[in-house]
Amino acid sequence: MTNHTPTDAGTSLGPESLSRAFSALANTRRRQAIRYLGHHRSLSLATLADGVAERESDVPLREVDEGTVREVYLSLYHTHVPKLEDAGIVAYDQESDWITRRDTRRCELALSLVDSPPNPVGVE
Repeated sequence: MTNHTPTDAGTSLGPESLSRAFSALANTRRRQAIRYLGHHRSLSLATLADGVAERESDVPLREVDEGTVREVYLSLYHTHVPKLEDAGIVAYDQESDWITRRDTRRCELALSLVDSPPNPVGVE
């Protein structure tokens, strides 16, 4: 018997698919990238790096140090975008340096669970 979790679309996600999605959500920078991508269908990796650096720094982009933006860009390029692509959340065209959001219903659901504050003990 195969375990599947239903989604709003009426499809199901197998354990391996869920594992990849939750693995992608395990990192704060990837969660920031997913939130930023939620407002854009597609964008350049540089634009994503700007958005993530701004969110992480909690200041306007013009106040974010260039070194910080570069570090975010490199970590997205080498680590986080490949992980998001493996989880089926984005498609990345290395030649054009362009990221396109895929169907992210499962990711939006998981993010809503991750972002929800836990219930206090005894409260349901």
